[in-house]
Amino acid sequence: MLVSGHGNGRFRIINALVAILCLMMATLCQAGLGAGKFSATTYLGLHKPAIDDLNKGELLSPISGTATIVDFETDLTTTQRVYFDNPLPPMNLGVNAGLELQWRLDDKWHLIFGGGTWESSSRSIREGPFAIQGAETWVENVRAVKLSYTEFFLGLRRDVITRSAGHKLYYRVTLNEIFDIDFQENLLFRYQEEPAEGVNKTILMNSQATGVLALQPGFGWEYFLNKWISLGVDATYLVGLKRANLQENGAPKRDFLFSDNLSLWLPQRIGPEGNLEYLDKDAEHSNDYKPIKLNFDGWKILLRLSIHY
Repeated sequence: MLVSGHGNGRFRIINALVAILCLMMATLCQAGLGAGKFSATTYLGLHKPAIDDLNKGELLSPISGTATIVDFETDLTTTQRVYFDNPLPPMNLGVNAGLELQWRLDDKWHLIFGGGTWESSSRSIREGPFAIQGAETWVENVRAVKLSYTEFFLGLRRDVITRSAGHKLYYRVTLNEIFDIDFQENLLFRYQEEPAEGVNKTILMNSQATGVLALQPGFGWEYFLNKWISLGVDATYLVGLKRANLQENGAPKRDFLFSDNLSLWLPQRIGPEGNLEYLDKDAEHSNDYKPIKLNFDGWKILLRLSIHY
């Protein structure tokens, strides 16, 4: 199910999570667990997902293709291969931030509901020979990518150790819906020599992915400054129940013109099955692309500030 770019899909997810939360609350109240107490938490931390198809594939893809080169003395033209290598550093740690609500069911159990966002990026600048308007020239290439997602989650927490000094140790598990997955790549060419000295050319690529369900078990520690405010830290591991397929969100936007005499093989393209693919680093032909699948499995370390009421 595509959720990015489809507001109805996103609202269906939100409504389903709210409905499940209300149903669980009603069931627990009928079971005689009482009203309990609530807390609101803001969290900030890091998530390192195993996005190998990007880090070990797409981010290493070159900018390749063919160019028509003109001998301006004889007006003879030849077609030659162009290849510009500007690999990106891997996207590892990214910032994860969000809000969470907890309902204390009894002395041990808490019901959890919340949502957040995650984002990571990479950037590289490299100079080298390229071509434009029938001539070989020197160019500076700025390449940048950004990957982000939004998530909602629902789950349970159980306190294991509670000390009178205000310390708590606990474990928790949530079911996460990861959606609004967005992958952006920008290529900027700054030409340094004639016939296009001072000219900038850009290519903007944007792709999105289907929603992914994941489990997130972990453990944490909480310290109460007073009965209203507490600080805490979580260590959890996100385990995806499937991988996500990136799909192109519209054709790439580019400044290159027909008169530039370039036919480029970009680092990514939309494949025959409608999913995004990356150009093989050793590509010899325009169809040497491999599929991209996203795997968000990985550790999260989160710092928490909670207000209890």
